[in-house]
Amino acid sequence: MTRRFNLAAITITLVALSATSEAAPLSLEEFLEQVKKNHDGYKASSVSSDAAAGKISDAEMIYATNVFATIQSAVDKKEQVPAAMRGEQTDYSSYQMGVSKLSSFGTAAKLYYSTSHTKIKGAGPMFVPEPEWYEGGPTLEVSHPLWRNANGLGVAKGIQIQEQQANVTRLTESLKRKFTLAESEGAYWRLVLARENVRTCRENLDRAKKITDWNRRRVSSELADRADLIQAQALGEVREIELTMALDEERSASHAFNNTRGLPTGSVKEELSKITPDIIAKLPIPQRSGEREDLKAALAGQALATLAADLGNGKHDPSVDVFASGTMNGRKDNYSEAFNEAKKAKRNTYTVGIKINAPLGGSTSSDVKAGYAKDIEAASLLASRRRFENDREWEDLNSKLKESKARLTLSQKIEDTQKRKLEAERDRQSKGRSTMFQVMQAESDLATSQLNVIRTKAEILGIIARMKTFGGEQ
Repeated sequence: MTRRFNLAAITITLVALSATSEAAPLSLEEFLEQVKKNHDGYKASSVSSDAAAGKISDAEMIYATNVFATIQSAVDKKEQVPAAMRGEQTDYSSYQMGVSKLSSFGTAAKLYYSTSHTKIKGAGPMFVPEPEWYEGGPTLEVSHPLWRNANGLGVAKGIQIQEQQANVTRLTESLKRKFTLAESEGAYWRLVLARENVRTCRENLDRAKKITDWNRRRVSSELADRADLIQAQALGEVREIELTMALDEERSASHAFNNTRGLPTGSVKEELSKITPDIIAKLPIPQRSGEREDLKAALAGQALATLAADLGNGKHDPSVDVFASGTMNGRKDNYSEAFNEAKKAKRNTYTVGIKINAPLGGSTSSDVKAGYAKDIEAASLLASRRRFENDREWEDLNSKLKESKARLTLSQKIEDTQKRKLEAERDRQSKGRSTMFQVMQAESDLATSQLNVIRTKAEILGIIARMKTFGGEQ
């Protein structure tokens, strides 16, 4: 007896463990995580956004310190007259290496060391007593703009343009990801409601079959007219068509569901969350978190147009640059002696000057400035329109959500009323106080009310998914 009891206890325990080990329904949050991991469009958008952020540093590389080097060798055999005084051939080689840097306030500097070797062949010693020599020494060059790109503003604006372009790309890709998730959320709820619709249509078909069977028995017992049976059969055929359409929609919704999470199959084996009136009532209403990315991108485009105009108009300003350079010279019979001579700073070379370059644009320059001004105006109008559309869309979504929730409450009340009405008509018909037509009419009214409830749920869930695009950046 004890062994039987233990066996029964083990069996019950295994059944309980099996029941608890059943997979929980796939929640919306879990599904969206699958979308993020497997939706190539979503992943591509994330990569593009990261790429845009990385490109910002590319613009700032203009301020990086650069290392440069130049090595050259030349042989000059052109005819010299007289050859005894100037030689028949000149061999020349030089090496230069240094660093250069552009500062954020526009000053450009170069510091480099250069050496050279010169050898004149074929010249008379009395005319060229030193036919071969080495030169070398460090040089510092500095230049600073006084007008165009004064204080480095032109370069800085060029960097800001690249930064704004990257920002626009980042914002655009962020909104793409939001829309992808909103569409995916729609696909999730579409399948949930499609399955609910299938269940409803099956229940309606079962009721129609029971009505048909009941009328068939009554006709065979000569308690009802054959017309009642025909009416019941017609109702059953309508319900079969509705079920077929519901199954087709479920198949289509399953394909869309799997497509968004990157699966090639059309079958969805997981159970999904159920949509009950309580869940609908408790769904949190998304809040608007600042401006949506499309408006931010439009505002960035406006700033971009202003920067482009400033930079473009600045291209026609006169270029006035002051510059200075200093070189410590050394000239000897070999490189090392030339370098040591240069360090004595006895034979330095100094240069100071100014460079001026002014375009004569005339009316062309004015036309260019007018064109940039129109670009700024167009970008401003686009940003203003985008703000208007976003505000109207948010208000419209809130209004629709309130209306849909109110309509859902009413639809559910109508569904309950139609259920009671159908039960009452069945009772009356069984007592001979109602016709089969009235029963089937009540059946049709119930089916219509049930579909209205499902349709209204879909509206609410779609609105909430759209409202989420107004949240923080994705």
